[in-house]
Amino acid sequence: MSKMIIEGNMDGEISARNLDDGAEALIRVPMAKSEGPLSRI
Repeated sequence: MSKMIIEGNMDGEISARNLDDGAEALIRVPMAKSEGPLSRI
């Protein structure tokens, strides 16, 4: 379900892989353009 939301609605990607010393999860989503008070940060 997370994959469907991130890739279908947020134009992002999600992946996971096993490593020798654990696991890695990667979630990438584009930064949103803001016109509110935080847009200057």
